[in-house]
Amino acid sequence: MILHKVSSGVTEVFKGQLKHTTTCSEGHCIIEEMCPFLTLPLSLRGTSDQSQEASYSVESGFEKIFQEKTFSGDDMVYCDECEKDTEATSKCQIEFPRVLVVLLKRFDMDYNTMKHVKSNRCVDVPRTLQRMDKTCQLYAIVNHMGGLQGGHYTATVLSNEDETWYEFDDSRVRKLEEQPFTNSMTYSSSTAYLLVYRASESPERQEDGGKDARDKERKPREQKPVDQDQAPKEGIEEAQGEPLLPQSQNTHDMSHLHLNVQQKVNNRKHRPSGKDHESSTNILKKPCVIALIVCGCLLVVILIIILVTQPV
Repeated sequence: MILHKVSSGVTEVFKGQLKHTTTCSEGHCIIEEMCPFLTLPLSLRGTSDQSQEASYSVESGFEKIFQEKTFSGDDMVYCDECEKDTEATSKCQIEFPRVLVVLLKRFDMDYNTMKHVKSNRCVDVPRTLQRMDKTCQLYAIVNHMGGLQGGHYTATVLSNEDETWYEFDDSRVRKLEEQPFTNSMTYSSSTAYLLVYRASESPERQEDGGKDARDKERKPREQKPVDQDQAPKEGIEEAQGEPLLPQSQNTHDMSHLHLNVQQKVNNRKHRPSGKDHESSTNILKKPCVIALIVCGCLLVVILIIILVTQPV
């Protein structure tokens, strides 16, 4: 809401997209879906071979999003082009925002106790995240100390002026005595909650497109006149009409971020084809048939009531 109140264009700085594509073994596209996000959540839950005491690698969790998934055997997916169940693969690609915000899911549900818990698991924060021709540089960390009932937030930010990390604690600002990433490219923390990265192109792409980008920045931007009376109203309408963040991204881990795509894939498994599929679809489209079925069910219920209430 704050971003929309400032400007509808501000959200574009933080808005990225995940592109999920599922193709059959013959190369036909079965499902293609774009999933926008403002924060990229990563679950801190350990796998079967990884305990909660071990440090969590943010880089590994990030790469796990893009692991290719295969569907075969009982999990084959129905392809409209092939008109049959077929083996398929699912891939994910990312369109980076200018500022990438990674959310470490410290607040989660413990399904063993069915209670909400906070994880204080130590995480290894990488200085950079790289994918394809994009490199993201870390420049801020939001920390949380405390539990579910209450806590305190601080921020650790890299200054552009002297390339030094500072800690922001309410009104107090101080230079960190032990600077992160001094001896390694990772930083271990048990309080890091939000990781803020600034995306940039690879050096090769920067050399090719750097001049065009600088020329574009020199050009003055055209500003359209804004009706002051209508500005607040338009901001509210934009905020109400376009959700800032899908609920699945705000409350679930990345496996749930793919839930809609996975559901569509599951709906295509062992999908009926031919006349059987068409006939079942046509029946559901006929309201008269549905009405007759409902009336028949009601008559059966009434007949049962009459028989039960009739004196012996």
